[in-house]
Amino acid sequence: MGLATEGATASLNFAFQTLNLAEVVSFTSIHNLKSAAVMQRLGMKRDERTFAHPSVPHDHWLSEHSVYRLSAPRQSV
Repeated sequence: MGLATEGATASLNFAFQTLNLAEVVSFTSIHNLKSAAVMQRLGMKRDERTFAHPSVPHDHWLSEHSVYRLSAPRQSV
């Protein structure tokens, strides 16, 4: 139904407009393709490198995570 994308869009608007953050970073398991698709729809770009999540046992299939980033939109003068 698009609720994840809608909620994430509202969170990004809050982060950039209210909190004035320069960047938002998100992460998910490399196997969570639906979350990755939401981040990509939002315009987030995936870092090349992955990392082992410290709260997941290193030998667990969900251990490896990817990072996505989105910079704040530039303000026009």
